[in-house]
Amino acid sequence: MGDEVRSKPGRLRLVPLFCEIIFAPRGARESVLEGAVRALERGDLIGILPEGVCSGTGVMGRAYSGVAHLSARSGVPVTVGAWHGQEALASNLRRLRRTTVRLRIGPAIALQAATPEQAREETERLMRAVASMLPAPYRGIYA
Repeated sequence: MGDEVRSKPGRLRLVPLFCEIIFAPRGARESVLEGAVRALERGDLIGILPEGVCSGTGVMGRAYSGVAHLSARSGVPVTVGAWHGQEALASNLRRLRRTTVRLRIGPAIALQAATPEQAREETERLMRAVASMLPAPYRGIYA
């Protein structure tokens, strides 16, 4: 999670209340990846948003290759997950309506990323796996 999230109002500011966060300031990729590798070595679970942000519309955008690098460095496969419906949460809360959010968990995928090009290819493979678990309107560039 980027440092800029700490200063934003809204639901993302609540995340650090429920879990430990490795903050990812811009330009500190290597130190963030090393911190994540150490967390995995301790047996911790790590949740990553490959796009670097929660989509306000729920539609998938271009992902960064950090997940592929982390999986390759640590030897830990990635378990993909996809959720949809959360984009209606704020408007439904204002109307005191319930929001249905659907979550699907897919299989673990081992990613190999020895080169930047391989990391990009593996990231695309990962995101296509996520997209396959979503209804078509949410798949964005991975449709």
